[in-house]
Amino acid sequence: MKKSITKALIIVISIVMLFTLLINYVLRIQLIHSNVEEKSADLFWQIENMIKKNEQDLAQIKSDFADDCLIRARMAAYVAQHYPEVINSREEAIGVAELLQVDEIHFFNTEGEIYAGTHPEYYHYNFNSGEQMKFFLPMLEDHSLELCQDITPNTAEQKLMQYAAVWMEDGSGIVQIGLEPQRVLKAMEGRTFSSVFSLIPTDSATVLYAIDPDSYEIVSCTAPEYIGKNAEELGLELDGHSDKLTVAHPTIDGRKNYCAIKDSDSLILARTYLESSLYKQVLTDTWLLATDIVFLSVLAIIFIYIYLDRKIVKGIIAINKKLYEIEQGGTDILFSEDTVPELAELSTHINAMLKSVLSSTKKMSIALELSRIPIGLYEYIPGSKRVVATSRVRDILMLTDEEYNYILGHPELIPQKEQQLKKNALHQSDNIYRLPGTVERYVRFEEFTYEESNLAILIDVTQEVREKRHIEQERDIESLTGLFNRRAFYAKMDEIFMNGKPLNYSALIMIDADKLKETNDLYGHRGGDLYLKKIAGVIETYHHGNAVAARLGGDEFVLCIYDCPDKGEIDSIIKDITADQDGYTVALDDHVEITVHFSMGYALYPEEGDNYHSLLELADERMYQNKKTRNGPLVR
Repeated sequence: MKKSITKALIIVISIVMLFTLLINYVLRIQLIHSNVEEKSADLFWQIENMIKKNEQDLAQIKSDFADDCLIRARMAAYVAQHYPEVINSREEAIGVAELLQVDEIHFFNTEGEIYAGTHPEYYHYNFNSGEQMKFFLPMLEDHSLELCQDITPNTAEQKLMQYAAVWMEDGSGIVQIGLEPQRVLKAMEGRTFSSVFSLIPTDSATVLYAIDPDSYEIVSCTAPEYIGKNAEELGLELDGHSDKLTVAHPTIDGRKNYCAIKDSDSLILARTYLESSLYKQVLTDTWLLATDIVFLSVLAIIFIYIYLDRKIVKGIIAINKKLYEIEQGGTDILFSEDTVPELAELSTHINAMLKSVLSSTKKMSIALELSRIPIGLYEYIPGSKRVVATSRVRDILMLTDEEYNYILGHPELIPQKEQQLKKNALHQSDNIYRLPGTVERYVRFEEFTYEESNLAILIDVTQEVREKRHIEQERDIESLTGLFNRRAFYAKMDEIFMNGKPLNYSALIMIDADKLKETNDLYGHRGGDLYLKKIAGVIETYHHGNAVAARLGGDEFVLCIYDCPDKGEIDSIIKDITADQDGYTVALDDHVEITVHFSMGYALYPEEGDNYHSLLELADERMYQNKKTRNGPLVR
């Protein structure tokens, strides 16, 4: 071994001496390129931060402008509330607009339609007249909303405006003001890429570029003559650019360049550096590196001749053999190679290391036990007998001592046991599985490979799963009736109608309690609650199989029957519910029992539509038509 190493070392040194200049040249080029890349990364970082700072400043300006718009809208609403003549007189409205320094004032009725203001040509526009006006549509449902829209072309003239709207204090209408955002637009003009590049110091050999990623047009550059040109036609190589720094060697204006390129949000940033300026010191550095290599090679030969002998080689072979035995599962092996002090010390350290590793596993197991954290760890190497596991693994998997020890003694069974566990997935994406058996236990199983070892973590998440289910129950179930609430119902509808799978015959049935107000007036809210619970009970009789029942709020209920293979089943259910409209009574106390009444309307899938929102609207419309024909006194 010693002779072969010496011979190989002489050959290596000879090769190094012959190719010293070439090696130095390559190393120096890599170092120079690395320096250029680091400098480019720093410059790109500065540019990105400056652009982000400009964006933050602009966002603050927009926010301040939006706050100002809302303040003026509140002032306009206050004036309209206390001086109604402003609403009835366009001249008065114009005067208020001039006083508040706004360009437009519009007065909306409670239906969201403009009926007065400074611009008669906008009268009768409403919140459904265009995408821009639909922004304010939620205000019709929530009178507490105060909305300010971003700078947007308005619906009537496509003119850039910023609108803000608030409700009048008495809720009789909405007041909207509009401002032309000159201050914001001016601020945007002062934050261009050219202004950013003007603040970045560069030398004569460097050019910075900002390039549009779609058209490859140079939108800004430290060389003004390149602005507006196509980057690829100029010579820049943009294929394969990404958000990580990439390099290329383009030829621009007949001169070879080293180029760093990086995607930055909505731009491609590039920096070119003339290669002729990079390599001036390469030859000198090559000779210096050759001297260093010769010096280090001589030191290496001296060291090898001193320490390389037969005893060391034999000792290393013996140590390698024992290490292999440990790798195959041996844990009671001791190292005793002491032919030279160095190997004796090495043996001592290896023995201490083995003891420490075994001790660490035991300590970890004890620590996990004491911490009462339901977590277990195990590690094994495929093809070997070595298995390391904490004691909590046995408890989490509910194994007997006999089963646990048998698996540890036969690690080839572990992959099979893991596959059995994975068959009972609760949440595949979360790696949560239910253990087989009558006892309800859920385990999170995480596995990964490190070098040649397979490692796994087992966590008992039974309590976590139970708590999550309890939270979902409280979140989705309406407390009075026990039916789904509005949020849960719409989530179910999205799951049923928008999963891309075709449905069979389905129906959406809207149900509204009749005479609920009379019941509340006569028997109090407790009577009204019992009345609603009875209707929910009637609906619940049809809530089985492919059905979803919910209370949407107040006296409004909905029942969805879906994916029925036979349309006759749908017709039968609708017929039964129709018969139940006045067919039940509810006892409000020991002496009072009244008849339960409800109106209903339905829409059928797929013959009347395939969008559940439109089907709900149709069913709701039919329900109200049904209600109009069912007016009458409360039946006791």
